Amino acid sequence: HAYIRHLLQILVYLARHGIHHRDLSPDNLFLHPATGNLVLTDFAMSMRLPHTVNGQQRTLVRHQGTFGTPTWMAPEIYHAFPFDGVFSDLFAVGHNAYNIVAGTILYRHPTAADWSYRFFVLAGGIRNDAMNEQAIEVLQEIADDGGQRVQEEIMNRAVAHLAFSPELREFF
Repeated sequence: HAYIRHLLQILVYLARHGIHHRDLSPDNLFLHPATGNLVLTDFAMSMRLPHTVNGQQRTLVRHQGTFGTPTWMAPEIYHAFPFDGVFSDLFAVGHNAYNIVAGTILYRHPTAADWSYRFFVLAGGIRNDAMNEQAIEVLQEIADDGGQRVQEEIMNRAVAHLAFSPELREFF
């Protein structure tokens, strides 16, 4: 909780200075040896956030190239759509938080072809409700596609998510 809170504080600081990190992955997060504070590194792909005329509101950024690790990218960056830099960094925070809590990644690529992404993110299979219709449909599609092992893996992870607090599932 403290690490994610600190990461969010770092992002608030960056946003106030008009910076979007673009590469929030576990490889770029370290603990300072003396203080134990979280440190965000590797600003090689960061960029300035554009502002509207009045300077108060962020605008969408046109695609700037796909750099970084697909696992940690927001879907709009992965698919080369216009994006809000702050929101895409927040998306990566959510996936990093999941990685810390669950000890594994939620998905490999933010695309509908990735069954885990399709089930947990697009169909909302990690939400507070035990199972929703969209998630059940995705599980059926996996089975129809012959992915019995994948279906079992996703179901095992979905069951493990029930051990998360309702607040944590809501956060994800």
